[in-house]
Amino acid sequence: MTRTMLAYVRRSKKNRKRPDDPAYGIEAQRTIIERAADANGWRLVWAPADDGATGAHTRRAGLTWALDQLAAGHADGLVVAKLNRLSRSVADFAEVLRVAKKQRWSVVALDLGIDTSTVNGRLVSNIVMSVAEWEREIISQRTVEALAEAKESGVKLGRPILVPKPVIRRIRRLRSSGRTLRAIADQLNADQVPTAHGGDRWHSSTIRGVLSRSGGDPHARTRPTTPVPVG
Repeated sequence: MTRTMLAYVRRSKKNRKRPDDPAYGIEAQRTIIERAADANGWRLVWAPADDGATGAHTRRAGLTWALDQLAAGHADGLVVAKLNRLSRSVADFAEVLRVAKKQRWSVVALDLGIDTSTVNGRLVSNIVMSVAEWEREIISQRTVEALAEAKESGVKLGRPILVPKPVIRRIRRLRSSGRTLRAIADQLNADQVPTAHGGDRWHSSTIRGVLSRSGGDPHARTRPTTPVPVG
């Protein structure tokens, strides 16, 4: 039975400036895939080329089109000339393999001899997914350990304050004078004071956050304590 394979090619923006590069050129990749198709009797369907797209993530027009076609059952598998044309990230490649397994289509990377329709190809794909899972767990563990160490060292965690100091002083001064959070936000909006990220709208929650990260709200309500009867 003839397999219908979606052929995918990509060239990065850096290599786009070198059109004659035999290793990463679009035509070179197509030639490699066509030779493999002739040798294996595949019917090829070409995905739109992602010419000038990064391999740091999978959010690319051509690859998205190919994955949608595969999800709809219009092909038996995805073939690339080089694995790094599909993804430079182990985690992203592992996710493609996971989706392929769930949707029952194969992944072929010709440079590494990976074909998940074969026993050996499935073994390699399982190793890749295990490595990706290990990597996620290691990163998570190191993050937890780093945060715990920072906390023990007295490092104050949380988002940094990006509001200019003069604006912070003004907010605290207005709050100390008895203004409500809403009134302070309205005043800053009326004076067209930009927010920390360059926006033009202050909100009560934004003011509360600035006060909290800059030493606390001088007018924050505290819960009254119930007097303890004596005797």
